Amino acid sequence: MSCGATVEPAQIPAAKATVGEVMANTETTLHRGRVKSFSEVNGYGFILRNNESDQGADLFFHVSAIANNWRPKSGHQVTFEIAPSRQRDGRPHAINVKPLDE
Repeated sequence: MSCGATVEPAQIPAAKATVGEVMANTETTLHRGRVKSFSEVNGYGFILRNNESDQGADLFFHVSAIANNWRPKSGHQVTFEIAPSRQRDGRPHAINVKPLDE
């Protein structure tokens, strides 16, 4: 005996995408800026973005985000990409940092 009810398939929640998957699915945009500071000892630095709407928004970058083992100095002009934060602070950081003339 049938009661006439239809049974819907169970809803399976979608898996969360990893940062790598998100980055692979986004268009790469190169940005320009100037190295504000870089500490060889600590292995990180900060970039001042050239975009006027981002004034005061320094971007963190780690030594592992520098392309081709190049070592920046304060004042160097650079190109870079922006990646979402991997930390709880939610602030983006610079990756693929290269000298502007490369």
